[in-house]
Amino acid sequence: HITIRGNSIHDISFSANPGDPVTANTKSHPVLVTGNDTAIAISNVLITGNEIFNCRTGVSDAVYISGNVDGFSVNANRVHDVSNDGIVVAGHTGSCADAADDCPRNGDLRWNNTWDCVAGSASVAGISIDGAKKITVENNLSFGNGFGIEVTCRKTGETSSDIIVRNNIVYNNLEGGLIIGGYNYPAGSGMVVSSSFTNNTIVNNYLSGNPNGEIIIVFCEYVSIRSNIVYTISSSDPLVSANSGLTGLVLDDNLYYSTSAPQFSSGAGTAASLPAWATLVSGEAHSVYGDPQFLDGSAMNFHLLASSPAIDAGDSSYVVSITETDMDTMMRVQNDRIDIGADEYGTAVGFFQGRNPASPKVLYDRVSGSLQVIYPSPARKNATVNLTGVDGKVISSTEIEKGKNSVSFDVSELPVGTYIIYSDDMKYSGVKFVR
Repeated sequence: HITIRGNSIHDISFSANPGDPVTANTKSHPVLVTGNDTAIAISNVLITGNEIFNCRTGVSDAVYISGNVDGFSVNANRVHDVSNDGIVVAGHTGSCADAADDCPRNGDLRWNNTWDCVAGSASVAGISIDGAKKITVENNLSFGNGFGIEVTCRKTGETSSDIIVRNNIVYNNLEGGLIIGGYNYPAGSGMVVSSSFTNNTIVNNYLSGNPNGEIIIVFCEYVSIRSNIVYTISSSDPLVSANSGLTGLVLDDNLYYSTSAPQFSSGAGTAASLPAWATLVSGEAHSVYGDPQFLDGSAMNFHLLASSPAIDAGDSSYVVSITETDMDTMMRVQNDRIDIGADEYGTAVGFFQGRNPASPKVLYDRVSGSLQVIYPSPARKNATVNLTGVDGKVISSTEIEKGKNSVSFDVSELPVGTYIIYSDDMKYSGVKFVR
């Protein structure tokens, strides 16, 4: 039982000299979990409520889990301004001498914010799953990184398998939104198998100007990509780039839109419309093309308007997990059919209570505009509680006194949207509030 909770971890560097170059040997992990015992796996690991930032990690990653690790949760952390990947779960790295157990498994990454994870010489991701199995990645925000979310396997002869990526928001990354598959199978990498990517909102991941694609798919088997919103503002940015080595790929029930001319790309050619793309890939039978009608896309508010074509248009056969919620922690299905994307229309206003019993509770009085945050136990010292936007920027702060367990914000003037409440001083996860 290992818990890493509520820490501020920053200014970790591989060298005291900021001018020292990055090489293959310059390594410095701010948070590292490595299972190297061949007999007993590390298990019951919880990494929650931490902020990791301003770190020059070299070729290391900010949060790194590898080797013989069986059962873990990386929950409600903020990882930003680091010089490599933000959160990585990596298998087949040689961490454990028993090759069969050299693979993190049975873990989840939920409610994390990753931004500005960028390396000067390589494309890195806010979240990366590399050679792991039975991992759920859900309800995360990933923006301003190299790639948003990556699921791959760099080790030849191995796989990432049974990966679930759902209900995430991936926007304004540099090189691409969602990248799936091995890069150079079979000679130079493994592949991704038996995995699903559902109900993600993927928007404008083209800031570098490289036309990689919002969703990039290479070397995978039996992967399902359904009920996602995929949106770009550039005619040079493919909505989907599905290249080579794809067996049993399912693409369907997605909503695509480009504010300019749409483009899709595959190993078999390119398409300039959804019908042409559907013919090219023999799929997308129930997908639609059109403006998803976000509440305020320019402000990165990806809630759906009442007129959105995403409403009640997702996979009609989708079975919601008992723990699954939309981007606001609200019920995932209304009207008997799931919406496309990370937001379920009609679930986004009112009272919010954290699903984790040890999380703060949030009570919102819509008449007075008062937002009360109630912690499970009193503060041990005077503490600062912050209210931020989804971009991590602090909008308002207030103090909770020693011995007290609640604090209030006046949110009557806040625009409609999603907000995050956290305290670096209180030892609890951050929570979300939707107005």
